[in-house]
Amino acid sequence: MKVGIIQSRRGSGVAPPSREFDPNKKITDEQFEQIKTLLRFSPSSLNSQPWHVVIANIEKGKKRISKGTQEFFSQHVV
Repeated sequence: MKVGIIQSRRGSGVAPPSREFDPNKKITDEQFEQIKTLLRFSPSSLNSQPWHVVIANIEKGKKRISKGTQEFFSQHVV
């Protein structure tokens, strides 16, 4: 993953094509660090950065996040 490519696309108005989720695909530690860096420098309105990011890289953590979001998404389906 190239940080510069992602940074240069910001504001271009061009959305990348969607891909099917592959649960077997893993990212490298280097890619993981690049993603965290991009998250830290992501802009927000008035520079308030009102988001919270949860990253789960082990199966137990993924299941915990999944369980915690199931009710929200079942109630907010359009």
